[in-house]
Amino acid sequence: MTFVGPPNFKPGTSYRYSNTNFVLAGLIAERVGEAKLGEQIHSNFIDPLKLTHTFFGGDDSITMTFAHNWSPFDSTDPAVDYYDIDKTAQLTGSWGAGNMVSTTGDLTRWVNLLYTGQIVSKSALAQMMSVHYWTNYGIYYGLGTQRAPDGTKFLYGHGGSLIGFKSAMWTNPKDSVSIALYMNSDAIYKDAAANDYVVDVLNEIYRITQGVTDEGNASVPISVTVFPNPSSDHATFYFRTNRENAARLTVFDELGRPMITLLDQILSPGIHSASCDVSHFRSGTYFYRLQSGSEVVTGKIFIQ
Repeated sequence: MTFVGPPNFKPGTSYRYSNTNFVLAGLIAERVGEAKLGEQIHSNFIDPLKLTHTFFGGDDSITMTFAHNWSPFDSTDPAVDYYDIDKTAQLTGSWGAGNMVSTTGDLTRWVNLLYTGQIVSKSALAQMMSVHYWTNYGIYYGLGTQRAPDGTKFLYGHGGSLIGFKSAMWTNPKDSVSIALYMNSDAIYKDAAANDYVVDVLNEIYRITQGVTDEGNASVPISVTVFPNPSSDHATFYFRTNRENAARLTVFDELGRPMITLLDQILSPGIHSASCDVSHFRSGTYFYRLQSGSEVVTGKIFIQ
């Protein structure tokens, strides 16, 4: 590690993002796990979680279409297309700090599973989410985790960039609302655009789900909202009940054949959610039916 420079400050006294630290973490993982980092990421995460559109760049063969990546070479030429530069060379240059390749669908699923405690241990997750406010950067940051306020809510996640690309993933673990963003340009001015886009999408999501809040629909026994709709990967059903009842939520195909039952249990009054993996569904129109006691709500979901 002859390229590692001296520390910028004593541990625990300040914050500064470091790709070197993530590379070191990858080397430690290889020593402890006695296997290559890519193999461990596949066996521990990608394969069991069925992240079929996620790859360890440099090792995996990526058969899908790779987005063109645009990056400013200098201030006089802000739009250089790096698409024809060998992708293995681009990805392995960052290795454990940024060589993962994925889609927004896989990334939103990953960030939701991670911060709802379905991937790492509770103690590890608690350490990750124990963020500190660093005045020198004006952000809340912990162990590979950033916390961002959105009104009265808090989102957890992280952003990233590689030559010609910017990405971000955020989730609110309390209500499983998750969002991922990819941009195939790493120009500095894109940061503000990305932030505004995320805020607008979150505002739209929470505007939609207001239709299933107790305040907005107290007189309605049950109600359902689906997001996103149309969907191509995962869909989340948000629904409310105003009394305790046995509830059953089922998705049917256009011929009325049941495809999947997402819920079949007694629910307490309030707001609930259930997620559905629709990546294996054929494109078309599907129907959902929620029954709670004698009340029934039906609707459509469109799969792209």
